[in-house]
Amino acid sequence: MDELDNLFLQALEVSPTPLFLLDREGRVMLWNHACEIFTGVKAANLLNSDRHWQVFYPDSATRRPTLADILLTERQDELNKYYPARQHPQKSGEQLQAEGWYSNLGGKNRYIIFTAVPVRNRAGELVAILETFQDVTERQQTEEQMEVLFQKVSEGKRQWEETLDCIDDLVLVVNTENRVQRCNRSVINLTNSSYLEILQEDWHKLLQKAGMDFEPQGGRNNEIFHPATGRWFLLKTYHFRSTDEMDSRWAVITLHDLTETRRVSLELEQAYTELKTTQAQVIQTEKMASIGQLAAGVAHEINNPIGFISSNLYSLGKYVERLAGVIEKQGELLDNLAGNDGDERIEQLRQDSKLDFILEDIRDLLSESQDGTERVRKIVQDLKTFSRVDEAEYKNVDLNKCLESTLNIVWNELKYKAVIEKDLADLPPVPCYPQQINQVLLNLLVNAGHAITEKGTIIIRSWQEKDAVCIAVSDTGCGVPAENLSHLFEPFFTTKEVGKGTGLGLSISYDIVEKHGGEILVSSEVGKGTTFTIRLPVQGLSKKDR
Repeated sequence: MDELDNLFLQALEVSPTPLFLLDREGRVMLWNHACEIFTGVKAANLLNSDRHWQVFYPDSATRRPTLADILLTERQDELNKYYPARQHPQKSGEQLQAEGWYSNLGGKNRYIIFTAVPVRNRAGELVAILETFQDVTERQQTEEQMEVLFQKVSEGKRQWEETLDCIDDLVLVVNTENRVQRCNRSVINLTNSSYLEILQEDWHKLLQKAGMDFEPQGGRNNEIFHPATGRWFLLKTYHFRSTDEMDSRWAVITLHDLTETRRVSLELEQAYTELKTTQAQVIQTEKMASIGQLAAGVAHEINNPIGFISSNLYSLGKYVERLAGVIEKQGELLDNLAGNDGDERIEQLRQDSKLDFILEDIRDLLSESQDGTERVRKIVQDLKTFSRVDEAEYKNVDLNKCLESTLNIVWNELKYKAVIEKDLADLPPVPCYPQQINQVLLNLLVNAGHAITEKGTIIIRSWQEKDAVCIAVSDTGCGVPAENLSHLFEPFFTTKEVGKGTGLGLSISYDIVEKHGGEILVSSEVGKGTTFTIRLPVQGLSKKDR
């Protein structure tokens, strides 16, 4: 070994890099001081031996070649066998390199990068293999911690994205130019676009292309409709702000599906309206029943005195006729018996007592009283017919009689402002609940009277139309504006002044007619009047529908 070789070995010995040198037979030629410190193994224990591998693999029962051994024997298969891919083995020219964790190396767990290179003489002949190793434990630990952290962040991001993909709400992240930066799967499904197609798209145009009934100027917290799916969404915007600036950097747009909420809300609203209507109908029905019972009671109480008054008047009329006959006969007899002077006195007495006038007036008074009792009897009968306490069941009814009796009941309210014109045709009996139909007719007649402010005409017509019986009540009142016609039969809708109507009469009438299998129609012209027409089927309802 010449002087130059000695200098080379000395340089390696004092090198701060841990290294060892193998000769061509794989024996340790050099185990420098840095290597002793690094591994905790003295050079004297290894020089001229091939046991260097035990320093790195103390738990291996068989020989485990080092990187220098593999380079010396040129066995590439051993490189892949003993240094798997996770240890990043690689060959660059004649140099081999690998890395990995080594336990209890110099009393520590270390992550080491090994590099093995051939050493050649001036003639190019291989004389030794040099293997160096570098401790990069801190760097590797940092990298592994960063990798774990990155994996956690990636897993958290994946879980968050999957969470957003699981919800029905549409979620978009947009920048200050309203360009989409991210979105969840619900946006992809609704717009029928790919994720890449959605990115950088203006979110306003994106929603409009998807068929949303949406105007950007409509605000940031409003309800929008998607006709294609029939879904309602509540659109909200949440702005993210930077820590050092007050201007918005980007925003999150959410569209929450309100379809089910709106459906339930609408059902609850309808149920509440139906409940209020039913309650009002029950109250109205109870009120009508109470009125009917009262009317029936009053009719019964009036019938008794009217009966004997009428009977007494009839008897009194007969008695008066008999008395008049007697007085007439007495006059004839007195005329025959009395003298001239007696005749004058008798005549004077008849004139003074106004006997002739009294006899004639008594007949008129009795006739008028009989007419009065007949009118009272008819009103009582109409009250009884209208109340129909004894006719709450389903039965055949002459609707013309219902009209007449109801008209007599409301006549006092109509007679000062309306002339009644009737055009009633012969009608077949109609199966119905009479009390309910009377209520409908009462409501229509009262409404007709209310529609006339001063003087007018109410026309009542009835006719048969194929398999239906029709009744029309027309008035020459103020009429109903066109925009209100569609609301007339809605519960609690009224055009009357506060305190003059509940808005239930026509609604209840509509329900009654509909439950009878019929229909109620309305036509009106402002300033000319209104006509309500009822159509009821002649065949009536089946037992199941009653």
